[in-house]
Amino acid sequence: MLEEIDSAIKGLENAEVFIYIEKNNNIEIEDNKLVGVKGGVVGAVSVRVERNKRLGIASSTIGTKDLKEIITSLYEEAIKISNLAQEIPWWEGFPSSKCQKVAGIYSPSLENVGIGELEDIAKGIEFKEGYSLSSSISVGSTYWAIANTEGTAFEERSTQASMTVSVSKKEGGYTSKSVWDVFTSHAKLPEPSEVTSKLFEEAAALRIRPKRIEGEKELFFDPRASAELLDFLIEMFMADEVAKGHSPLASSLGKKAFSEKLSVDDHPRLSGGPSSHGCDHEGVRSEPLTLIEKGVVKGFLADLMWGYKLGIEKGRGFREDPFSKPSPTYTNLIVRAGNASEEGVKVLGLTGLHTASPETGYMSVVLSPAFYEGEHVEAVLSANVLDLLNEGLLDTGKEGRWVGSIYTPGLLLRARLT
Repeated sequence: MLEEIDSAIKGLENAEVFIYIEKNNNIEIEDNKLVGVKGGVVGAVSVRVERNKRLGIASSTIGTKDLKEIITSLYEEAIKISNLAQEIPWWEGFPSSKCQKVAGIYSPSLENVGIGELEDIAKGIEFKEGYSLSSSISVGSTYWAIANTEGTAFEERSTQASMTVSVSKKEGGYTSKSVWDVFTSHAKLPEPSEVTSKLFEEAAALRIRPKRIEGEKELFFDPRASAELLDFLIEMFMADEVAKGHSPLASSLGKKAFSEKLSVDDHPRLSGGPSSHGCDHEGVRSEPLTLIEKGVVKGFLADLMWGYKLGIEKGRGFREDPFSKPSPTYTNLIVRAGNASEEGVKVLGLTGLHTASPETGYMSVVLSPAFYEGEHVEAVLSANVLDLLNEGLLDTGKEGRWVGSIYTPGLLLRARLT
């Protein structure tokens, strides 16, 4: 298909063509019952043009029309849109990149997995009396390609299987908070027992009404809770938020903002990484990037638009869906390990983090579920994430694991609970 795109783009001016085709099958389980089965294919073409530093973008599904005909039509529409768009004085043009394919992100064995095989996986899930289990099981493949009038031409194919599971306890007509975990792989289907066995062990200690604790405590954020916290923190590293002054780290490049125990990298070309790519969705070759080095802010995540604005490294412009314009995001986020051991209050999850403000860093969350001296407990943590990961961070754990696209050890923290 890349040859078709490359051929269609000849004769166009200051233009980019992006094609995205995704095939996905999914099964949903809620409270021990199968509630949804779906599958399908979505395909889209997007054309972006630049005229006098004004950008226009037009998209369409891939139908029965000739691909070149679709691209030509979208090109003309995008030009009209660009004529009405706001000028972007700092725009420097589409890139001329030579991208390199990443190993370990495609497996032929997953390419044609159907609903029937997912149903077999669902049948293999153990449901225990007195517990409520919910799960989402997906498998699919993605093909995308990009070409522009500057000579960039790249295509990538990947497969992905995932299984998310949450387990809670039922007692006396009430249901406890849940414990959760996630499995992802480019190469193999999930084995339910590998995910659920540990969750049932953790869920056995859950209580309908956990004991409330307060005061200054040492907290050990399990990698699952650490990943939730990092996913919130990383919003402050998005170049669009930095450029607009919406990030509290906007003036922190090259300055110490975190504990020297914290170092974080984004590695887009990691072999077999959950979100590895040879280049981003704008055709920019993706390179490893250090965001935090021993507490010092070293970089931000930028697409073309905001990378040009800030004069920083680009290559993190990805599209949330085939009809969206590129925006900054992380790929494989990696927190470097330290020497901390598990002690204090063990925290598995953060409830209410979605209400936190990335513009200030302030959050008020319930540590849930959490365990202290073997007992299920609950507490409120009200803090600024910048302070928590600065004065409050004692060390990072010795061993890490993948939680989605974030590889992180546990985090040993000290904070006041209410």
